[in-house]
Amino acid sequence: MPPLLNAGPFASAATFATTRPTGFAEPQRTLLRAIVPALRSASEPKLLHLVEASLLSAYVGTVPAQRILAGHVRRGDVEALDAALMICDLRGFTALSNHLPEARVLEPLEHILRSSRARDRGCGRTRFLKFMGDAVLAYFHHEDGAATSCAVCVRCGAHGAGAPGIGGRCTV
Repeated sequence: MPPLLNAGPFASAATFATTRPTGFAEPQRTLLRAIVPALRSASEPKLLHLVEASLLSAYVGTVPAQRILAGHVRRGDVEALDAALMICDLRGFTALSNHLPEARVLEPLEHILRSSRARDRGCGRTRFLKFMGDAVLAYFHHEDGAATSCAVCVRCGAHGAGAPGIGGRCTV
């Protein structure tokens, strides 16, 4: 079966199976080849939507991306949010990244992300916005307001700064 080449740079694929030990008969293979254009036409909008949603999620976050794609947010719309921002300098991270294999370098980052999610489950929205060389930028939003958002942020920052293999200083 040929790939389902769309107009853009992305390709889709379809697979077919049969229980016949000898595989598909020639008339069946001819029919499957004949429906490739229809499959391509059906798959292209879904593939483009998936790519669009993935890119948008990477830039604005999953929840805002879903709201944008659902038409709830338009260009120029503003949403006020009581949140706390955290910039966490990962002390020693540059030296660590210069001396360890990639998998080991990612361990402290995974620790920060995993531990903050586990500790703050149910405590509101946490969004790690950027990993910038040797620092992390994140925001914390809790529906109870700014004071709770700040408390969650401080707790996460203090915990994340103690990631194994690195020290840190977090500014809230």
